[in-house]
Amino acid sequence: MAWTRTLLRLLPALTMTGAIFAAASLPGKHLPSFLSGGVDKYAHALAYGILAASYLFAFGRDLPRRFPVRVSMATIFICLLYGGLEEWYQSIIPGRRSDKVDLEADMIGVIVVILFWIIILLRRPATCQQCPPPAPETSEEP
Repeated sequence: MAWTRTLLRLLPALTMTGAIFAAASLPGKHLPSFLSGGVDKYAHALAYGILAASYLFAFGRDLPRRFPVRVSMATIFICLLYGGLEEWYQSIIPGRRSDKVDLEADMIGVIVVILFWIIILLRRPATCQQCPPPAPETSEEP
């Protein structure tokens, strides 16, 4: 049962990874025209922001609460590695080229999502599985 839950948590990350790979596989002549003039950088940031969010989801609930810095760094590393490989792969596709600015846009999307996630994590109260439930409040009237 735990393996099923883990695989289901990985599904969004694997799906997004596949979607990015499919987009990178398109030859230059098949790219949508609306992605010209720098708009593609926003698409890169959005796609890799979603990829980062899906990997944060894949880590589950407990691990990010216990190790937020490690989970953040692992997510950045995974996305940076995949972004670099994707840019290299794009360079061998006809009509496409590798661009370090695309990788920078990827990382901006990743960092924005991680910062947003950390802010949410810090604002949520910590829950403890072994802690006793809080005592009910009693109203004492004079």
